[in-house]
This record gives sequence, C-alpha cells and structure tokens, in this order.
Amino acid sequence: MLPTCVQAASKFASYVHLITRLEREILVIGRFAIADENIKIGDILLVDKPYAACLLSDYYGSHCLHCFKRLDNCDDGAPVWCPNCSGVAFCTTKCRDAALSTYHLYECQFLDLFIGSGMSMLSHIALRMVTQAGLDTSQHIHAKYLSNELKTVESSVLNDIEGMTKKNKLKSRKERLNRSKKALKGFEEKNSCDEPIETKIEDKAAYHEKLELTAAQIYSLCAHSLQRKGADYLKRIIMGIFLKECLKKSDFFKNCNEDNIHEAEKNICELLVRNLQLLQFNAHEIYETIRGDHQFRGSKPIYTAVGIYPTGALFNHECYPAVARYFDRQNIVLRAIRPLRPGEIVSENYGPHFLMRGLKERQRMLACRYWFRCECVACKENWPTLKQMDAEPTLYLRCPNENCEAKLKSGKNIPNRCAKCFITIDKELFKIKMDNVNECLAQYQNGAKLIDQELPSEAIRTLSGAVDSFYKIARPPHRETHIAQESLRSCYATEGNVNIVKSKNVEKQ
Repeated sequence: MLPTCVQAASKFASYVHLITRLEREILVIGRFAIADENIKIGDILLVDKPYAACLLSDYYGSHCLHCFKRLDNCDDGAPVWCPNCSGVAFCTTKCRDAALSTYHLYECQFLDLFIGSGMSMLSHIALRMVTQAGLDTSQHIHAKYLSNELKTVESSVLNDIEGMTKKNKLKSRKERLNRSKKALKGFEEKNSCDEPIETKIEDKAAYHEKLELTAAQIYSLCAHSLQRKGADYLKRIIMGIFLKECLKKSDFFKNCNEDNIHEAEKNICELLVRNLQLLQFNAHEIYETIRGDHQFRGSKPIYTAVGIYPTGALFNHECYPAVARYFDRQNIVLRAIRPLRPGEIVSENYGPHFLMRGLKERQRMLACRYWFRCECVACKENWPTLKQMDAEPTLYLRCPNENCEAKLKSGKNIPNRCAKCFITIDKELFKIKMDNVNECLAQYQNGAKLIDQELPSEAIRTLSGAVDSFYKIARPPHRETHIAQESLRSCYATEGNVNIVKSKNVEKQ
C-alpha cells in the first residue's frame, strides 16, 4: 500500500494547495487546504509522516516503540529489547538503534514515572519533540521560530518561576521529582556500570537538518497563545519545568558549561511550553483496525499512538468532512469521500460528525476542545442526524443551473422556478433525475454486497462511482449516500493498519 500512497502523494501539490487568507485568518479560520483541481472520490490527497509521535503505553509490549509495527510481524523473527529497560521493544535492531541514539536515550529511565504519574500523552509528545532533536537542534529551533514570539505571558511567568526555583533549588527539585525517587535511584545504579550507547542513526546531520526544516511548519501551527488565561499557562509551565528537570537528570544538558546552562534550560523549557500549547489543537490519534474472521463485520478502530503531522494538521474541520483518514504505520493518509471542485475547502473531521451528534452538542465539543465555532454547511443548515433521517427521509435535487447552489426538495410540489437563480424548472428533467437517484441507490446496495463478500477494492469502485453520480444530480443531506460514504471509510481502512484476531477476542481489545 505504501508505495502506491507515496506515488499518489506526489500529486498532492496539483490536487490541493495550502493558502493563507489574511482576512479569514484574523477572523478565525486561519490556513486551510482547498482543491486546486477537480477531486474524485477515492483520490489519495495526502500521505504525511509525523514530526513526532508516541506509542501509548498500553501497547509497549505489542508494538515497536519506534515505527509502531506489530511485534508479531517482526522482520527479524523476534522482538528486540532495549538494553537499559524491559518496558519497551522494537521490531528490528535498526529501529532500536535509531531510538537509542535519539529520544529513548533520554526517556528510557523515566517511562515508569510518566506512566505512574498519569502524565498525558500530549506531554510525552511535547518532550519527544525535544528529545528526538537533541539539545543543539532544539536550541536552533528555539532561536529560529520562538525567540521573537516569547515576549508574552508565558516567558514572564517562566522567569518568575525559574527565579523562585533558583533560590531553593534542591528543595523544589526534590518536591517535583518525589514520585520518581525510586526510579531515578535504579537508573543511577545502572548507569554507574553500563557502557555508553554508541548506536547512531544513519546520516545524523541530514536527520537534524530535516527536523529543523519541518519545525518551520510545526511552529507556525495554531496555539491560541493570546487567548490563554494565567491558570492555563501556569499548568503548562509547571509541566514544562518538570519535563526539563527530567532532561537534566538524563544528562541532556551535559555539554553545557556553567555560563550557558541556565539559558539552555530556559530555552528548552520555553520550547516544551510551546509544544504543549500547539499539541492541544493539532495532534492526531493514530489507530489500527481490529477485525475478526470477517474483514468488516464487527471490526472497530483502536487508538495505539498519538502524533503531530506538519501538513496533515493544516486541514480544517467540518462536521461533514471531504476526506477520511487512516494510518499506514505512523503515516497519516487522507483520501476523498466526496467530490470537490476547484476552490472548495478540503476538510477532515476532528471528532463530532453531524451523522451522530446534533448541532448544539457538536458546537459545545468543538468550543471546549478546539476553541472555535464550526461554520460548515452541516452546521449552518442544521442538518439532521442519521436517526432523524430515518424518521423523515428527504431528497434534495440540484438546480439545473450548474452555478447555482440551490437545493430543490423533491416531491409532488416541485417549484416552477428556482428561488435563487429564477431559472425555469423542467419537471420532466426532474423525473429523469429521480430515475438516476434510484440507480445510485441500487449501486449502493451492490457496494454493500461486495463489502459483505469481503471485496473492499471492488466495493470502493462501485460506491465511489455511485456517490460521484449522486452529487451530479442531488445534494446532501441524504441518508443512503452518507451510509455509502461511511462504508467507503471502512474500505479505505483495510489498506492501513489492521490487526486480525479471533472473533471472540474482538470485544476484549
């Protein structure tokens, strides 16, 4: 699947371009993706690697810590363990060496603390964004992308807190790291006799250069810094200081001298605080599909990791999304589930979908989690949920004028003229359109049969053609079409991360 995705992703620039519209950015929407050409259902619009990603601790024993591959599919035949801890495993020595030469070198001894303390996964990714880069690269990133922006409340509060900790450094450190006393002691005893790790990732200079370049995209993402209150900053600053102290204990700052260590610690702490802010709005949960004996029946997604994607994070939310997402190892894949014309927004969905949740609940969830009010067409027109459509099925046909956005409700009382563009309505043409809709419904049924026969590729072709035909003659909301689109989402997922288990164990996952 991956080579096909990568080949399709090379067309991303021709399908979609990312733009900044200053007026809309000021008003709320910010940067977003729009179609640059006609997009067909099934088109792969993006394959994006994460800037940073962390495996959930529940899957340390079943997945590779570095690439997230399932350990029962190891290329070397058996998992490879970390030489300093027994808490994680890798699928190959290459993954192990890459992890040990970068982030795991500094995180290894604190994994028990992170898990036991209940620290959020976003806090772990905030740390990973620093540990994977190392001190020098992190300082370069801070100087390039943060130093001119941090003349805000977080830097002044951070300076005050750092000043207080300097007065009673030993006492405050003891209080912050009290939980980790046992773990730290064990780490110190191990390091007193262990040989230093010499493994390196390939072409380390190119690796750090790529991180710096990608950081330009990451640190331009929305963080809502100016909208945050003091309590919000204080919470994140305390977590930033805690993570910075963990880095100190792991010798992250070992190459600093007495003259520059305080400045280095402050810069890293500021970087961690900014990471915690932008991750709140831009991180993606990475999932795999658990399936039983049947490829679709009873299958469900489980979340195994969380990552932040430099380009994937730029796709705005709509409660009626244009794309479905799935994951190939760590890579996010965005694939079209409805046709788009040039200039239309290419949107994904951040969680609340109009089919499952009503308008008020969606707006409340988005305001609490992402701090914005959605103004997609499903919200503006207050589309019914799937249950409401079951009770009151409705079909809206397109106006014969291709440039008109009007929706003409089908039924006995078809208007003589369009209320928007005033074009004359040919009622005989409407009857032909109704026949075309019935053909789409028949194709939806054929697609459902192909899914039942576990033929996802054939189902994608059938459903894509039918949904595409529907949009040429009618407009949403339409119950059967939305079900077909959700079926397409399930078919796409079969080409991503999948784990096959016995049917009786699916519910236990």
